[in-house]
Amino acid sequence: MTEAEALAMLDDLYGQLPAIECKGLCHDTCTSIDASELERRRIAAAGVNLPDEPAADRVARLRPDAHGLVDVARARPEDRRCPALGPLNNCTVYEVRPFVCRAFGLVHQRENPLPHTGPMMCDHGCIPDGTISLAEFGRIVVAIERLSQEVTGVARLPL
Repeated sequence: MTEAEALAMLDDLYGQLPAIECKGLCHDTCTSIDASELERRRIAAAGVNLPDEPAADRVARLRPDAHGLVDVARARPEDRRCPALGPLNNCTVYEVRPFVCRAFGLVHQRENPLPHTGPMMCDHGCIPDGTISLAEFGRIVVAIERLSQEVTGVARLPL
């Protein structure tokens, strides 16, 4: 499979998401994202390089301790802000943004939330045409990662 074919399949996976009219107010949630290698390459071609360090490690530095304090010695400015945000807090790679960004505002939990997970619904009044479950979100993430690994040979997420 060529990278062009894989990108077309990636777009088909993105197409499984309900539509949402984004008001562009959620830049405060644009922090330590991660993406498959295939998505990362497309974003890099658009002029933005995502950090190589796993997003979970960057997020861990932002978690408050038992006293509600973030260890500023560990948290770095690049942990707090997505490198794709422009000076006016707009996404500079919106057309090629990764799945995790496309799914924001669409993911809900129906029952039995797991620790450290939560809905990815918009707090700014953006109303989606529908929502997907956390399980459906995971299914698509795995499909994207498998596609990416097949084409790039690079594993970003354990399957």
